[in-house]
Amino acid sequence: MCEKLPLFLLASASSLATFFAQENSGAVMALDKSSLSTRRLNAVVSYGTDAGQRVRPENLAVLYPFHLKAPIGQAVSAGVLLLFGNVYGLAHFSMFYAENRKFTSFALR
Repeated sequence: MCEKLPLFLLASASSLATFFAQENSGAVMALDKSSLSTRRLNAVVSYGTDAGQRVRPENLAVLYPFHLKAPIGQAVSAGVLLLFGNVYGLAHFSMFYAENRKFTSFALR
């Protein structure tokens, strides 16, 4: 454990330097400026936008703005896309896992 202490200190110093640099440039927003539900909605919309841009890349940017009021239709469609994508991925993975394994910890019938 002692051999990892210098790396932990370097990672901590790098994290603090990055945070303070972003705070001084205005990239960090105070938590009281937006509610938790707004940030959750923005996360869902951002994931949906990213998934859509993987299929059709347009309007790409390095930094995407944080919208305090995201369109509800866009949030719902992004949530549905994420839900179906995750369900499909889990189903595909479980079927692949079941086909390629001769033994499991439970009975497959």
